Amino acid sequence: AERALAAQDGPAPRFLAAQALLHQGKTKLGEAALDDLLTLFPECELALLQRARLFLYRRWWKRAREVFERLRSLNSVHDLEALERGFRSASEQEREALRLIPLTLEGIVEMMGQESEDTGMYLRQVEADI
Repeated sequence: AERALAAQDGPAPRFLAAQALLHQGKTKLGEAALDDLLTLFPECELALLQRARLFLYRRWWKRAREVFERLRSLNSVHDLEALERGFRSASEQEREALRLIPLTLEGIVEMMGQESEDTGMYLRQVEADI
């Protein structure tokens, strides 16, 4: 994630870096990276969705709904009410599993959109260096 950010700054590499930190259990650092991302790219739907999930995990319903409103203004396709219902009815273990958006290569590449070709070239260069 750090090498991707060094090569190209944008929402996708920043999201990847934040997610990597969150998945490693470095919650404060991951959330700070997520907040930085949203400051620079306030319309990044995946980052907003991740922020909402973290609020729902903590049972901060009002703050999560504020993020939902931002997502709705972007014409988000996410079923936010279902997401909230899922958190409200989940056990502690289930809430932990719902806390983070699953990190998949396909999702990151899709998020990159136009950036994906450039990033693909960079990743091939990195692979050749290894």
